[in-house]
Amino acid sequence: MSIKVFISHNHKDYEFAKEIKSFLENWGFDVFLAHKDIKPSKEWVEVIHQEIKNCDIFIPILTEHFYESEWTDQESGIAFTHNKKIYSIRTCETTPRGFINKWQALYFNNSLKEKQRRKELMKIFDMIELDFTDKIKHALISSLERPYTSTFRDASNKIAMLTRMKPFTKQEINIIMKKSFENDQIYDNRFLKSILRELIEEYKKEIEPDLRDKIVNMLERDRVREMLGGKSLWGGPSLYGDAKQKLEQLEGYGGEGIEEMREELRKEIEKEEKKPSLVRGLRDGL
Repeated sequence: MSIKVFISHNHKDYEFAKEIKSFLENWGFDVFLAHKDIKPSKEWVEVIHQEIKNCDIFIPILTEHFYESEWTDQESGIAFTHNKKIYSIRTCETTPRGFINKWQALYFNNSLKEKQRRKELMKIFDMIELDFTDKIKHALISSLERPYTSTFRDASNKIAMLTRMKPFTKQEINIIMKKSFENDQIYDNRFLKSILRELIEEYKKEIEPDLRDKIVNMLERDRVREMLGGKSLWGGPSLYGDAKQKLEQLEGYGGEGIEEMREELRKEIEKEEKKPSLVRGLRDGL
């Protein structure tokens, strides 16, 4: 039930196309990208035709190079003929033409740096979600395991997205719980523990008893560790207190997960510091 995507591009834009492929695969999509996915032993024209025919989504990447290729127009024509859902992505003034000119293109600012690029990439996901909600739910659940969910940020984004897609079937909630139990980026993510507890409470009759008990016991062990100021299962500190105190407790720890936690805590502190104090508010109101 995975969502199959075909990315059409000029070979000069391969690195950008590969970035989109990697992003979508991280969210559970099955993505085909020519020049990488074609095996040399196969007749590549036939492979491309079959991949377009079998895909759910056709994504042409409209750069200044797109129409220089002799194949991109033909790929668009095949997608149009087979009534594929077409989402054009443009990085310049190039607009869809020919077979795909009836669909408005999503503008992507390709000059942005890493953090801003994530927001641009999420626009692609949001665009697709409108038409493939049920399939995206399945894709997200499938992607909760490593290597697709290998950072706290990935875990937080995916679980948050999934909670918007409730209700879950008995099979879905059990897969979510099983993958959450097996992936420390989910069960040891301080931002997700309350969400996991809420899901367990909401679906306690549907979750397999043994699995439910394992997750509850693990979450309770972590809660005790936090009360005692101890370490979590992954070796990092179990944090307690306000955002500033938690940031101080991270001193001396390293790694991608820790850096993400620092970043979130700094944002929380900054947000708190921007709030006008109650005393100042009362004084200004007089």
